[in-house]
Amino acid sequence: MVERFPDEQRPAIEARIQEDPSCGEAIWTGKSSRKALRWGHDERESSPSLIIWRLLNELGFEPTGVHGPWFWRLPSGRSLWDEAELLQAKEAGSLGTSEGAADTHGAETATD
Repeated sequence: MVERFPDEQRPAIEARIQEDPSCGEAIWTGKSSRKALRWGHDERESSPSLIIWRLLNELGFEPTGVHGPWFWRLPSGRSLWDEAELLQAKEAGSLGTSEGAADTHGAETATD
């Protein structure tokens, strides 16, 4: 979700994803949080935060902290963070069962 990056980072990220779309793609592995995603750019399994950290470093930025799940969008259109909050609310019984289950097969940083 490119719009969630600071203004000074957004143009570089958009350009990088346009140049190499795999930089904005990842596959959910189902493994622990440290290997939850396989980044399309290098096929390494990492946490959502580490992937964003590495992307920012590649672009010459020096991140001081990255909350990775906030930047990755699922096919549903929700971020990993938003999906986790939705699932937590469902488990707590605060939402009905009409919402669909999470589609975790692919995640992307979107340039839309």
